Amino acid sequence: MFIQTETTPNDDSLKFIPGVAVMSDGTAEFLDTRSALKSPLAIRLMGIEGVTGVFYGPDFVTVSKDSENTWAVIKPEIYSILMEFFSSNQPLFRSEEDREAAGPQDTKILDTDSETVAMIKELLETRDWLLDLVEADEAFISGVLNQPVDPENYYAHLMVEWTVPFLTLTLSTNIYCTALLSYEIWRVNREVRGLPTYLSPTAVKDVVTIIIESAVIYTVFSLVTLITYVAKSPVALAFLNCTGPVIGITFCLIIVRLGTGVRDRSSTIGMKSVMQPASRPLMHRSSTPIKPLAVSITRHVNTIDDLGVSIKEDEET
Repeated sequence: MFIQTETTPNDDSLKFIPGVAVMSDGTAEFLDTRSALKSPLAIRLMGIEGVTGVFYGPDFVTVSKDSENTWAVIKPEIYSILMEFFSSNQPLFRSEEDREAAGPQDTKILDTDSETVAMIKELLETRDWLLDLVEADEAFISGVLNQPVDPENYYAHLMVEWTVPFLTLTLSTNIYCTALLSYEIWRVNREVRGLPTYLSPTAVKDVVTIIIESAVIYTVFSLVTLITYVAKSPVALAFLNCTGPVIGITFCLIIVRLGTGVRDRSSTIGMKSVMQPASRPLMHRSSTPIKPLAVSITRHVNTIDDLGVSIKEDEET
């Protein structure tokens, strides 16, 4: 297949003529990805970086690009897609079932959806501005609730009665999670301590391990934040702003502890295997020392000439 190109009055649009019929009746234009979902060829062309539109004519395909990309970069990929598509005799448009399957699955209306859910999905599918409106409403409501009644008093705003339950539930979750993690770490250490290659840690090491690996640091931080917030202390503002960094530090400590723990464990086992006492004489099972053995080595040298005849034989002991 030989695909020809033809210029148009618009420098950012180029006509591609594949030599076969494209549209048997009428024309079709695709200016965005959503409209191109109905055509496999259009969706592939719209996936090329810089392509802004596709137009189907009776025997040609016009592709439009933005001004930032050049045809020298885009044309080879367009040629490849057109050649592959028209050579395989694929349908130019998808059927209704294929079109629904190609769309976003999170807004696809299912038979099990209620009438309310179906209406919401239809709104989300047909009205893109609705998502922006919902996000703007959320930001506006959050800003109103956080607006202080008294500019000189941080705690005089509507979110105070919601913040305390939130911090309380966060602390409760951290407490029982930390307790369960601490018990699991203690149980594993107790079982591993019975292995022959295990170096028994000190009590301080056990405590430090449990504190780090169970994320008790964040639990203590949440407790202090809740106490200072209920007491309406200015220190609570500093703790609230440090919540994000403390969470990151807690997880980094766990990662560092895991890495150093594995390395120390492997080096400890290796050192113990090397430091086993080996200066004692080898003993037989009957506790009788093994006598030294005399070793005799004989060296036999046979020299052969080019004809394969042995000309010299030496033997050394």
